Amino acid sequence: MPIAKKFSDAQIYRLYQEYTQQDKPLLAFLEEKGLEKHYHAIRRRFEAIEKRLAKGLPPILPKASKKASEDVAEDEVASTLQKEIADEARRRTEGYLILAKGLWKDVIPAIAEWKKIPPHQLISENPLPHIMEAINKARRYEALQEEVQRLQQENEFLKRRADPYLRMECALDAYISFLAQAVAAKALGVDITKTRAKDVFAQLIDSFLTGKPLD
Repeated sequence: MPIAKKFSDAQIYRLYQEYTQQDKPLLAFLEEKGLEKHYHAIRRRFEAIEKRLAKGLPPILPKASKKASEDVAEDEVASTLQKEIADEARRRTEGYLILAKGLWKDVIPAIAEWKKIPPHQLISENPLPHIMEAINKARRYEALQEEVQRLQQENEFLKRRADPYLRMECALDAYISFLAQAVAAKALGVDITKTRAKDVFAQLIDSFLTGKPLD
């Protein structure tokens, strides 16, 4: 808690309350606060507070009560603000330490291996450009991942179509289907093996097996 060179009653009483809550000599307590040069003045005012309290009087004189209340309120606001700033600084420092440990333990070795650079050399040369390059490549990978998956599916489809065994299997299935239709048509009195449909179907099977274009 920063205190001006001339202390108000409220500031002294607040300091006195803090002092009485710990078990240290007054000089050591003031040294921690950076107020050791005011030791004698503060000690006298602490003694005055103790005398008033011993007599059952308020620690702060009534005539100064309004000003003291304002001082206490200002001190409370300053103290709360300082605590929030200190907490935020602590959280940020802890975050920086966690980030630094993660970089040293995982990221730097991985980038050093990727770039074929010794880790100590990477640190001395500033690893940030290499880290940003890795991040940009990761972003590009995410963008290309869907396209690569689509191309892999298309490639698998074309590869299966070019497989001669698969083509023969499909042709046999088609031939068996044609024979079944021929038998069914003959039962109805139609012999499709003597029609042009037979030649068209034969051409389809031959084109499928050999990969020739259809006429």
